[in-house]
Amino acid sequence: MRFTDEESIEFVVQRFITRTLPKVEWTHAAHLVVGLWHVLHDRDNAKALLRERIRTYNEAVGTANTDRTGYHETLTAFFVEALKTYAAANATKTRLDLFNALGSSYFGDRSLASAFYSRPLLRSNEARYEVVEPDLQPLSRLSELFSCRSETHPPFHLRPVCRPDTRGFLHLIQSLAEFEKLSPPDEAAQVRLIEDALGKKPRFEAWLAIMEGQREPVGYAIFLETYSSFLALPSLYIEDVFVLPEYRRLGIGGALLRKAVELAHHRGCGRVEWTALDWNVNAQQVYEHRLGARRMSEWLLYRMTREDMSRHLES
Repeated sequence: MRFTDEESIEFVVQRFITRTLPKVEWTHAAHLVVGLWHVLHDRDNAKALLRERIRTYNEAVGTANTDRTGYHETLTAFFVEALKTYAAANATKTRLDLFNALGSSYFGDRSLASAFYSRPLLRSNEARYEVVEPDLQPLSRLSELFSCRSETHPPFHLRPVCRPDTRGFLHLIQSLAEFEKLSPPDEAAQVRLIEDALGKKPRFEAWLAIMEGQREPVGYAIFLETYSSFLALPSLYIEDVFVLPEYRRLGIGGALLRKAVELAHHRGCGRVEWTALDWNVNAQQVYEHRLGARRMSEWLLYRMTREDMSRHLES
């Protein structure tokens, strides 16, 4: 959503306030415009005003009692805080430029909140009706997303995979298969992948790297927990870490690995473990020299495919 002047911004906002904005135009982009307008007009009372006006608008257009489009207290509070951070970080821009840059900022990622809140938490009644604290990372990290670019503030962010990411997530997995010269998952396997990542009983968790101003992910990692009987503690196992070639050397792979370490430490895991292809010397150097990980020379990896299992069970 781009504007040629501030009058066109006012036109959108006033139609929302007077409940004459058609429901079909109450999009993610419109939410951001309305939210930023309130933050700029009354920073201290923005959340309270938005709460009242969104509820009133939803009642007028008939979405007040639907789970997907009804008012959500935690999401409203999150976006108000994010928009405040965005406005403060871009204080030198004109108001018109602030609104026009929304879509090319991290707000272009509709699932931005999932970088801070897990899906079960956001879906809970508690989060819908009152403000809850994020469970993935603190809101203080917002400043890292919207502050001026530097080596410590890269132009990307990480978040868990969501349903709208299906196409991009599968594309990354297929790209990794090409890189490793392996067969990519077929159609049936792709269906299982999405169900195992996002179904009612997930078998693994996947995190994505999203570049500022882009919708499709450019890197991903898959994590799952195993268990050490000797430590009597869980271990976090990294199944995949991959970044598209054109986005390497930006720190994305390192950030995904660091996310694994953060999650493991936060969850009380005793170890973080993964494997590396013997020919991928560059990756091995990153693991050993930058992360300080140790190659386990005394352990050998063994594997049985489903065909191997069937043959063994039938013997």
